[in-house]
Amino acid sequence: MKTKINFLTVAMFFLPSLIQVLPFGKDLGCASCFAQSGELYASLYAVPVSAGTGLGTTNIQWTSNGTSFTQVWVKGASGIMQLFAATIATIASSPAPWIEQGGKCTFYLFSATGYATADTVQRMDSLDIFGIAPIQPRVGINKMDLLEQYYGNGSSCNGAFSPVTQNPCTAVAKRMGKKAILDAKYMGAGYIRVDVSDYRMAFWHTDSVNFWNAMDEMINDLTASDIKLVPSLLFNTYQYPQFTGTDFHTFVTDSNSLASQYAESFIKMFINRYKNNPTIYFYELTNEMNISADIDTYSMTGNDSLYANYTTDEMNGFNKRFTKLIRNLDPTRLISSGYGFPRTCGCHLWQIPEWESGTNWTSDTRAEYIQDLMYIHKYFDIVSVHPYNGNNDNQRFGFTGIYNAGMVDFTKQITDSCNKLLYIGEFGDQVPVSFDSIWPYSQNVLSYIQSDSIPFSSPWILEFYPGDTYNALPRIIDPVYTAPLINKIMTVNLALGNSPVAPVVPDTIKPQCIIAFPFAGNTFNIPYDTVYPIVSDNSLSINRVELWLNGVYHSTSTTWPYKLPLRTDTLPNCDPLVMVRTYDNSGNYKDDSIVIHKTGTPCGGTSLNNIAGNSGDITVYPTPATDILIIETLQKATIEITNIQGQLIKTIATTGNKTNIDVSAFPSGLYLIKVKTENNISVKKFIKE
Repeated sequence: MKTKINFLTVAMFFLPSLIQVLPFGKDLGCASCFAQSGELYASLYAVPVSAGTGLGTTNIQWTSNGTSFTQVWVKGASGIMQLFAATIATIASSPAPWIEQGGKCTFYLFSATGYATADTVQRMDSLDIFGIAPIQPRVGINKMDLLEQYYGNGSSCNGAFSPVTQNPCTAVAKRMGKKAILDAKYMGAGYIRVDVSDYRMAFWHTDSVNFWNAMDEMINDLTASDIKLVPSLLFNTYQYPQFTGTDFHTFVTDSNSLASQYAESFIKMFINRYKNNPTIYFYELTNEMNISADIDTYSMTGNDSLYANYTTDEMNGFNKRFTKLIRNLDPTRLISSGYGFPRTCGCHLWQIPEWESGTNWTSDTRAEYIQDLMYIHKYFDIVSVHPYNGNNDNQRFGFTGIYNAGMVDFTKQITDSCNKLLYIGEFGDQVPVSFDSIWPYSQNVLSYIQSDSIPFSSPWILEFYPGDTYNALPRIIDPVYTAPLINKIMTVNLALGNSPVAPVVPDTIKPQCIIAFPFAGNTFNIPYDTVYPIVSDNSLSINRVELWLNGVYHSTSTTWPYKLPLRTDTLPNCDPLVMVRTYDNSGNYKDDSIVIHKTGTPCGGTSLNNIAGNSGDITVYPTPATDILIIETLQKATIEITNIQGQLIKTIATTGNKTNIDVSAFPSGLYLIKVKTENNISVKKFIKE
């Protein structure tokens, strides 16, 4: 049985500024926000200091263990223990407004027989508080599948992993990931929220070398673009019990379960590998785990044991265990929950879960919403909510209209009064569900982010192609299609005090251009097929996209999403060389090319479909190449490089082994390499970026 409390008593300590304006009830019938006795905790564990005073504030909160007196002591940089507070109250709170950047304070909770220094009896709890650099509010972006694209296990490629140098789909997906980082840079996003644990399988465990190499490459590319990473450590919390054959309730409640041990192992590996990397912004524990708490997911899934039910209180025990682990590994970074908005009846479900008789589906009051929100964030520095307008999360407590974003402002008032930070971890327009490049609800959310100086926010979702590499979702964020939304993001970031994206005058930056489908080596459908390019530019606009076949112009597309249809039955019975050329409004252009089978028989019996790697006794790498192309042969040969128009660009004679070719002056595009040995002629290709 959960203890009922008078919320006003708690609010006097916990919400001093809101108590004057919010209609709290006398007895809400919800569990205590401070259910554990003899516990010490803080509103912030990594405290951002004020740029003006050089000091930061956190609220220190504690509960007694049933004794008459409790005392809280603090030890700072001097190493001297000092009495911080003493009370006879069961629940108490006191601000600590003197946390210094780079400093560490350790607080201790004691039971006591009175207020005097010598009256401490037993230490019940302790915690460390670190002062960190000030937080500069900024809007980032969501790209949860970015690591999947780098690793080669994205849903766009049906989750089938193979090394990207051997699989045309995963090679395209990786290029799309790299493109997304540059697009985020040009739109001024300061950070990207990413699922770093691999959504589907535990490849960090079963294929660790490739997995961590992909992670390194992704983080290096983020660093090069001056974009920070918000790693969502357990984005898919069901992944670990599924992989280990554990039911979810056991995973949540049993720290010794195999699933819990696997999750801890991953977190340790990630943080120990990157905690000294400045690209890591702050940590996020889960994604929307709170939404399934107290809900009968077990029955909903046909009594699937994987989805065994769990309560909010059990989830909070999970939170305490894992946030403590993260802080032990890296005490100087903030931690967010990754939660969505509490359910409209979340506090009532917390009292009586759905699987119990007498479940109360009554909508929560404002005070109940506050109590639920703050309880589930008890162990986090950052409160996370995910505002969308499709499920009435935005229409409660008198806020009406499908585009009304007042809940964002209301939630910011709560977090300010509780001395916690706020992360609008996801937001977007779910209504209407059709393609809408304006995103009116998201624009309103961004207006509150600006007016309230919300520290962290990231709209959902940048360039997300979950089913394939080219069919966009209605709510995708694309630099060309959703330019009005991106311009709003840039305006808000500027108003929040962030430097604008530096213009390039004259604009000499080439667009980005990827043939997303078909893949190199595919066979065209006859008589019709379509080429799907994915393109963007630093100017957030594209002039046109052209299709060329075997060096001959074919057609143009000028509207997003770009599609280039063609009649394939009129093509010659040879491997067509397909090139897409993308122009920006400054006249810069970029090519991408592939070779496609029409009949399945390579032209002249020679395959042109190797991207890179070994084929016979010839190896060509890297591709794409920027400065140096390397060709390795086992015997002497003549090497001829031609462009897609068939013009001879360079001829090299080699005696075998490794030949380095300077291609830095080559125009961007696709090139063919003909390698002639005494007994054989082989044709390769490479892309010059």
